[in-house]
Amino acid sequence: LDSAEASKAEADEDVVFEAKARLYKFEASGPSKPAWVLKGTEQFRVLKHRETNKTRMLMRLKNGRVILNAGLQSSLSYEHAGPKKVKTPVPSNGKVETWQAMVGKDEDAKKLAAVLEENKAH
Repeated sequence: LDSAEASKAEADEDVVFEAKARLYKFEASGPSKPAWVLKGTEQFRVLKHRETNKTRMLMRLKNGRVILNAGLQSSLSYEHAGPKKVKTPVPSNGKVETWQAMVGKDEDAKKLAAVLEENKAH
């Protein structure tokens, strides 16, 4: 998506939370031991659709590449995972992938965790 297409896709959504973050994915298998792998650093946004009230997490790099675009699920727990960190589980192909957002301030991490929990589908 270019920026015009992205803006159009997000036109019916409100930004519930936004902060610059590093986004990590836990990869259990790979060339080395299980590890947290940095997927990108950019604005991490929580968007809520005005009509459906569905909420999603979105991180897009400046070049337009989407790092994360995942709807919030009531069955998952979004929690403060330590200083400046929030656990952001993502359903994928019948499994749950473990992701983590790291923001600049611990108060932002606590706010992000609360926003995710408050806005997940019921």
